[in-house]
Amino acid sequence: MPGEGPLLSSLKLVSASLTVGLVPGVLCLLASGLAARVSLLETAALGIALSLAIAQGFTMVIILMHVPVTAAVTILVCGCVGGGLLAAWKERRSTGRVGDQKGDI
Repeated sequence: MPGEGPLLSSLKLVSASLTVGLVPGVLCLLASGLAARVSLLETAALGIALSLAIAQGFTMVIILMHVPVTAAVTILVCGCVGGGLLAAWKERRSTGRVGDQKGDI
């Protein structure tokens, strides 16, 4: 875009890379409880490996099944919302409440 400086361009590149290449895997590790037992560096490394596998698996399924893009996006959004609700339900069930505990802040 015109008027976009190098700082904004690099910020957009890094945020997109983290969103696709790190966040899905780290969220899977957090949901499984494994992230609490490994270091931050190990969490990042496993998150990158899982994210790449997740993206490749979704791509293969979408291409092989000839799924339209709108249907694929709808399925992925529903899966993300369902996974988030499942993680919140598991947390509520194990502790009796979600977030905003006095020790969190």
